[in-house]
Amino acid sequence: MAETAFKQFDVVSDHSDHHFSSSVGKSGDEDDCFNMGTTVYKNIMREWKILDKDLPDTIYVRVYDTRVDLLRAFLVGATGTPYRDGLFFFDIKFPPDYPRHPPKRWNPAQSTILQVLVSLQALVLNDKPYYNELLTFIGTDIGYSKLYNQNVFISTCKSHLYLLRNPPKNFEDFTAEHFRRRGGDIMRACCAYASGRVEVGYYINEIDSAVTFPLCDYDSKKFKRSMEQLYPLLGEAFRRNGVEEDDLMVVEMSLTTTPFADQPEKKAELPHLRRFSWLFCLLPCLPWAANFDVPSEINKAKQN
Repeated sequence: MAETAFKQFDVVSDHSDHHFSSSVGKSGDEDDCFNMGTTVYKNIMREWKILDKDLPDTIYVRVYDTRVDLLRAFLVGATGTPYRDGLFFFDIKFPPDYPRHPPKRWNPAQSTILQVLVSLQALVLNDKPYYNELLTFIGTDIGYSKLYNQNVFISTCKSHLYLLRNPPKNFEDFTAEHFRRRGGDIMRACCAYASGRVEVGYYINEIDSAVTFPLCDYDSKKFKRSMEQLYPLLGEAFRRNGVEEDDLMVVEMSLTTTPFADQPEKKAELPHLRRFSWLFCLLPCLPWAANFDVPSEINKAKQN
């Protein structure tokens, strides 16, 4: 199944793994406000029509015929960012008084869920996410931003492994096909970043990334060690998913080839990050990324 054949917007039935699937009205039934013909129902149908018509190429949405208050969206990480080729899922629940009592900068008469999703991709999953998280802080130091991008890329790689094993319902085919098509580029990006040939977030392809962007020296050895651990796990996962061996272009990584191989490791701690919240309890479906245990995954791979 090609990615192009996968509908960007569709109505489905199975919402069993949706974060808010068990959330129902106080009586145990769905709130009457979501019944056909109510104002809230009409407002949600308006959102459906906008999403069905105007979704950009890198955003996909599923809504549910039996739970119109639920919506699942995923965004494909853009080229030129440390999120590139990642799949980022968000579960949304419309409140019973939608679209009243909005968050800041939301206009009930004009704002839409489409605008929220586009903003997530353009303003949050961007090339310098560090500055979004910290607002005004000592984060004006570009070194912290580069370190943050390294950590983001590591978490994105971990998310690839999880999604291949546990694809969200109604997105199983897309997830498998996406990583069959993009697995080779993901592996080459890992090598480019770990070797120091390209700064994290700047990899395009082997030709267009020929210009050297030096790897940030903040905790760079830690980053390279993480890449060396994740690289074989990703390669094995992509092979099992059907990526052709030639496309993987397995490249041996070595610390001795990096610009900072002979320099002492510099450690830098990120300041406390502000937790990010969005409209209608908008939550990522992947809270596991930060706690993904790479050593245990290596042991699992060896046992298999």
